[in-house]
Amino acid sequence: MKPTKQNILEFFKGHKRGSVALKNLARLMNIRPREKKELQMQLKLLVKEGSLLNIGRDRYLLRKEFRTIEGVIQTHPDGYAFLISEEPDIPDLYISRQHRRSSVHGDRVKAVIVSGKKGGKDRGRIIEIIERRQPYFIGKYTIQNGERFIIPLDDRLGSSAWIESAGGFRPDNGSLVQAKIIKYPTLNKPIQCRITKILGLPDTPKIGLDILKRGYGLPEKYPVSCIEEATKLSQKPMELYKLQRLDLRDKFIFTIDGEDARDFDDAISLENNKDGYRLGVHIADVSHFVEQDSIIDREAYSRGTSVYFPESAIHMLPEPISTDVCSLKPDEDRLSISVFINYNRDGERTNTEFHPSIIRSRYRLTYTEVSETFLNETVKHENQELQKTLKRMYKLAEKLRARRFKNGSIDFDLPEPWIEFDQAGEIVSIQRLDRNKAYFLIEEFMLEANQAVAKFLRNKKTPLLYRIHESPDPAKIKAFSLFAMRFGYSFPGKSNITSKDLNIFLRTLEDKPEEDFLSRSLLRSMKQAKYSIKNTGHFGLAMPCYTHFTSPIRRYPDLVIHRLLKMVYGWDINLRESKRKKILSLLPEIAQHCSTMERKADEIERKILLYYKITALQKKTGTIFEGVITGLNPSGIFIELKDFFVDGFLQISEIENERFIFIQKKQMFKSVRSKITLQPGDIVTVLVKSVDTLTLKIQLGFIKKTK
Repeated sequence: MKPTKQNILEFFKGHKRGSVALKNLARLMNIRPREKKELQMQLKLLVKEGSLLNIGRDRYLLRKEFRTIEGVIQTHPDGYAFLISEEPDIPDLYISRQHRRSSVHGDRVKAVIVSGKKGGKDRGRIIEIIERRQPYFIGKYTIQNGERFIIPLDDRLGSSAWIESAGGFRPDNGSLVQAKIIKYPTLNKPIQCRITKILGLPDTPKIGLDILKRGYGLPEKYPVSCIEEATKLSQKPMELYKLQRLDLRDKFIFTIDGEDARDFDDAISLENNKDGYRLGVHIADVSHFVEQDSIIDREAYSRGTSVYFPESAIHMLPEPISTDVCSLKPDEDRLSISVFINYNRDGERTNTEFHPSIIRSRYRLTYTEVSETFLNETVKHENQELQKTLKRMYKLAEKLRARRFKNGSIDFDLPEPWIEFDQAGEIVSIQRLDRNKAYFLIEEFMLEANQAVAKFLRNKKTPLLYRIHESPDPAKIKAFSLFAMRFGYSFPGKSNITSKDLNIFLRTLEDKPEEDFLSRSLLRSMKQAKYSIKNTGHFGLAMPCYTHFTSPIRRYPDLVIHRLLKMVYGWDINLRESKRKKILSLLPEIAQHCSTMERKADEIERKILLYYKITALQKKTGTIFEGVITGLNPSGIFIELKDFFVDGFLQISEIENERFIFIQKKQMFKSVRSKITLQPGDIVTVLVKSVDTLTLKIQLGFIKKTK
């Protein structure tokens, strides 16, 4: 048979066994040896045309028989991975080590579904690396038996990396280095790299913090041109901008934020009207200063979001913008976009208005002072006007909150740690941070404003960036249902579960010893919220239409929504038709990019917080703690230490005078000798054996099972 395009396609259409390797294709089509080069050329043309897919290692399949999926790869230290799709309603795809191609954690890839399932998930094979997102990594320079290599600190990159070039550096054995990936891993070969920087020895003070920031490639500095442009904007008199704006400077407007906040992008006001309430949510008009496709805008898009650490922040926008000209500071004229929402006395929305405005905040309040002073019934504050306003606000917020939960909005209300530092930057304490009345007040008002903007733009049939949260994966819900049953709880494992079902379950956990543990387990069973141009609703908030509008200083999607709102109203006279079209055409790309950057920011924020908790725990090595078992695997148990909100690992084989067997179906260890069982939810007493601030791992020793 001649190796023509038509003959090749006819063969694949009649082939019922999926992909075919090149050598087998030549044999099955009876291709002569001298025609093999022609076969290879025709295959390349068919791949280029899109008729065939090259799925790697010279294997081909017919494209129309397989759906391609694009997304971000999340790898596991054992070699397998999951592809997290960019499209709503597409479940995660399991990728075996053999089918990962040369991808590494964080890469954006394209895959096809292959036959069979793994753990209830479809299996996939990566066919293309679309974008490399991890060009550098951090590791320990190691000399062993005359061989020189690097052990990556992130074990998802493999157990070792070959050094192709030392880059002129001569690190000591055991030094920590930064390296650039030169060749990505294959099935049989690890990463090959070039050393780009020596970071120091593992015992260098705070080197772990530096490593984390470098490992994620966070851009702490701005281009000089970006700073210069931001400085110019911050020096222009605000009086120049007040024309054609609603002047609200005489209104009773103020901000409520955390104690250490520096960028204030939302302010609130409340007035009574004949029917009930008139709520004002006033958001910094960042889009007035940051024009689309300007130097500052391009840098903000690249970052996607601000990243917050316990002791500092890396802002999306340069400080002359984020903490000065756009920040709604008290007693300063500031430009804003004001959302006015009118409610009747029952807290039901009657109508909404949007205005470009100029405001002057009266006060910079904190969550703590509002909750403990102004909303405290036993305290009569000297500023009666402010106290009365805040009490009316909280009364409205309670009505909005009750309605939201009645509709099915989920409230996990999990405790979060708060780290206190001294003036030298050393950790003083780690405390439980509980959300108070002031936090709930602001949360409700921001949710209302975001929802109002989303509904308005949708009704105007304007394409926009929706904030979506998809329904949970049925397989994960079923698994959690079985898990909860072991603790005596009934949880509906149905495929069409609703947010109201989850709320009913969470209420049964209130004030129970396992409340935090099971709530966190349920939260891990849910999908992450993301941005999309397709509106599938927000499962967690039980809202059919939602977006992000209220934080344009720290989130790029909010800045885009401001531009779209101005575009609909015609407020921006400088927005030419070409720019309007460009904004709309870029929405899918912006949604995907900002979702990725948000996940990256969340991950580094968790890692930095974990670093500080582990650093504090380092001083407690040898101390005994009580903890709760949060998970286990065949080799050991994960235990959360109560006072530090951090998990350590207990190697099961190191428990003295006991031999345990792992019962996977019951997720339990059972002692052969004493019949002691260890399973998630059990309270145990453990010893902190070792703490590693580089790998962020804690090794524990077993003392006893408490209950």
